[in-house]
Amino acid sequence: MSNNWKPTWEGEAGQNNGVKNMFRPIDINHMKGQDVRTATGTIYELDNYDDVKKNAIKIYGMVKNQRMPPGKPWPDEKLLNFKAWMDAGFPPR
Repeated sequence: MSNNWKPTWEGEAGQNNGVKNMFRPIDINHMKGQDVRTATGTIYELDNYDDVKKNAIKIYGMVKNQRMPPGKPWPDEKLLNFKAWMDAGFPPR
């Protein structure tokens, strides 16, 4: 993300820099799976604003502790951007 990045779900018009784009398709599919439901008691719809907002603290904890995404931990910059989005009040746009 650029230094001018504003933490929003959608990101800037014409850019691929919203929080929703921080999750890869493989991450989205994995977190909807039965193994996640069994391990956590729920599933996470990482492509759904309301679900990510509702579960943001849990999701942040999992990425910070490298429990997700599988096989490819987030770099510090990505963690900071997700936290900034949470701290900003989860702006959609």
